[in-house]
Amino acid sequence: MKKTTLLSSSRYSRLQFSPADLNFELLKYQPDPAKFNEGSQAVGVLLEGSFPSNFENRVSQEMLAGLNQLGMAYKSVSEPTRMIVISDGDVAANLVTNPEKKEWLPLGFNRFEGSTYANKDLMLNAIEYLIDPNGVIEARSKEVKLRLLDPVKAKNEKTLWQVTNIAVPLVLLGAFGLFFNWRRKRKYAA
Repeated sequence: MKKTTLLSSSRYSRLQFSPADLNFELLKYQPDPAKFNEGSQAVGVLLEGSFPSNFENRVSQEMLAGLNQLGMAYKSVSEPTRMIVISDGDVAANLVTNPEKKEWLPLGFNRFEGSTYANKDLMLNAIEYLIDPNGVIEARSKEVKLRLLDPVKAKNEKTLWQVTNIAVPLVLLGAFGLFFNWRRKRKYAA
């Protein structure tokens, strides 16, 4: 079986066994970075290959007789096929805002942040790949690399980048102004 990771968490992951009590009390405290040491975790995987039957060693004689009547044979292993497993079903869920008027938010919309993520693109591409891996996907074979910021590194280097982006242009502008005035005085003083 070939496994391809489609979705993964950041490298600052923490494993929490279920059931876990999650509430807003957690927001009162700063998270301990030492606890987020599990590395990147796969949360969406494409599986390709042959899968064993769920009914292996559980097929009754009545079931075999029913399959024979339909002209079908029991297979303990599937034909080579594909399957996508995603750890959270909410990746394909829309939030309903008004059930009477049948109004809902777009797929992947986070109402608290006001931004839309690429859940819809992921679901459409996954379905298209499962139906025909060589057809539409080849036409859409553009590679987009998302270069997300490392939040811990961004927080640690915040002052450096603020100074670089504010002070350096001001120093360059001041140096240009001084040079321009010096050149102007020299040219028109004579």
